This record gives sequence, structure tokens and C-alpha cells, in this order.
Amino acid sequence: MRDLAEVKALVSAAVIGELADRVSAAVMGRASDDAIRALLTEWRAYVREHPHRYAAVIQRPEPRAAEPGARLLDAINASLHGLGLDETTAVHVARCLRSTVHGFVSLESEGGFGLPVNLDESFELLVTMATAGLRAALQEG
Repeated sequence: MRDLAEVKALVSAAVIGELADRVSAAVMGRASDDAIRALLTEWRAYVREHPHRYAAVIQRPEPRAAEPGARLLDAINASLHGLGLDETTAVHVARCLRSTVHGFVSLESEGGFGLPVNLDESFELLVTMATAGLRAALQEG
């Protein structure tokens, strides 16, 4: 019988794999702001459909999640294709996008947004801020 830590790691890897498949399909054939928008929107859609699965994801490096984690990172990097980023900048941008969407979807799925204001409008603003902020940062750099 497997211990609880191993079961959690296996569940986490499976969820990351599902998320990777979804966001990969969403960004395929897209570029620039459209690809980033698709990435963030599909990530949110997955979490809205499967909040308990997403809550089971181990957020630190986990060996069993290496392969699906690499596929998720490939999807994130695919959304950045065409922006002309060097490898280090791409890592920074990927971290920022992941942090942004993870923070929003985690708060949303846990009921952390208590004010009676439309969450879809908030998410749309977040996406707009992320894409505009990225463009501005790249122009400065």
C-alpha cells in the first residue's frame, strides 16, 4: 500500500498533467497577447471546473510531477513565443504569469473574493494588466 505522501504526489502529478493538456491546447496556434490571454483563461476554466483537484496540487517541485510540470512550462513558454525573450527573461515572465493566475484562481476557488462585484470583470482586468504590464516591461528592458 502506498503512503499518503506518495498518493498526494501522484494526484498532484495527474492534475498538473490535465492542466498542461488544457492550456497547451488553448495556446496552440496563438501568439502574443492572444496566447497569454488563452493561457490564463484556460487555467482559470480548469480550476473553476475542478477546484478540489487544483487544491491538491503540490506547489513545490515534486519528482513525480517533473514530466507534467515540464509540459505545463512548455505551454507557458509557447504562450510567450514570438516575444523575443531570452531564456532568463522567459523564466521570470513564466513565474509572474503563474503567480498571477494561481493567486487569482486560488482565492476564487476558496471563496476569498467576498465583495459582490463581478469576478469575470476582475479577471478580465487582471488579464489586461498582465499583458499590458508585460508589454511595458519588455519595452523598458
